[in-house]
Amino acid sequence: MTEVSDQADVGPAKSAGGSVRNSVMRERITEAAARLFQTRGISGVTMQEVAAEVGLSKASIYHYYQSRDDLLRHVFGDWARGEVERARAIAGTDEDAATKLTAFMRFHLNSLVDHLDLYGLSFREEGQLPAEVRNEFRALKREHDVLVRQIIRQGVEARIFEPIDETLAAFAIDGMCNWIWKWYRPGRGGKPADEIAETFSHLVLRGMMTSASTTTTGWTEDLQGIDGQLAYHAREIRHHTSQIELLLKSR
Repeated sequence: MTEVSDQADVGPAKSAGGSVRNSVMRERITEAAARLFQTRGISGVTMQEVAAEVGLSKASIYHYYQSRDDLLRHVFGDWARGEVERARAIAGTDEDAATKLTAFMRFHLNSLVDHLDLYGLSFREEGQLPAEVRNEFRALKREHDVLVRQIIRQGVEARIFEPIDETLAAFAIDGMCNWIWKWYRPGRGGKPADEIAETFSHLVLRGMMTSASTTTTGWTEDLQGIDGQLAYHAREIRHHTSQIELLLKSR
């Protein structure tokens, strides 16, 4: 009953300035909540503790989020929804499948590095989310996986990739990328996300590309085949250039 009366005491902001302030404060609250969830676990944090973290009273925080479940939905759901929207945009381009997959891995690894604590929390404590929030979050993750499989299928159909099991390949790629939350430590002399993505995509594509993608033997004389071969060799050049730069720096 106290929470209901707290909510009733605080009316919504009316002005444009109030709307901007609301947006800024909502972002501060979600960031603070994510930090607290990371250190104490999802079940170990109350709305009052989140409010105190950003200098609000318990009553005031309900001006921004209706309940703890509502806050959790935004901490996890808004972030996952943004990830899927970006993944859709990559999968929907007119690039060849190998270029799409490289872009997808680069985006995903950069996102992992930028939201490392949140990713780690989602892997460790997803089961602690309220059922409705958990179901929505899992649905978004499934769509993310579907988009990876879609790119792989396009590559197989275009004869850029070997005829492989797209589900197993997608699991392998997701596992390679997602496991970064266990070992990556920002600010400790590690490689930047783009460089990790370049190495990972090089490993993946070398294992998936057809022999026709790396030599002219058996290559069909159509525009799609030529574009695929050019894209592959461009990636090879970038990869080896980055390796040469690293070797020169270490001399």
